[in-house]
Amino acid sequence: MHYFNSDAGLLVSEWIDGDALNTYFNYDTAQIHKIYSGILDNVRKLHAVRANVSDYPGHQDFQTWHDLFQYKLQKSMDLVPSEFLDDHLRNRIWGLFNQCKTYLKDVDPCVIHGDLRCHNVVYDRHDGQVHLIDFESVMV
Repeated sequence: MHYFNSDAGLLVSEWIDGDALNTYFNYDTAQIHKIYSGILDNVRKLHAVRANVSDYPGHQDFQTWHDLFQYKLQKSMDLVPSEFLDDHLRNRIWGLFNQCKTYLKDVDPCVIHGDLRCHNVVYDRHDGQVHLIDFESVMV
């Protein structure tokens, strides 16, 4: 089942029975343990998804994450007026970036949820399943 409402920007791919953790319920110790374990398992599975730089939308021409980060840093610095970011400060930023090159070559980015808050965790008391929902803020 898929439901899409373009006015509200909603996409529902399946209904999940349960309660969002931002609603108040009295959970016993075993349920709390199951909820925390379920959250950790879900996050662990999500973080196991690895991304290649060529998978990054619109950036297929980059060979390494370092190249992509360098491009993004330059684009960001171009947006800052020179009175806020003079040549001395720009040179310091690039110096720090270049010091990080050795670390950036070993970067192994993963997928993250981006909005892991109580209202995006659903716990089904009937079967003990924990689900992460609302993946609109997913990022690498």
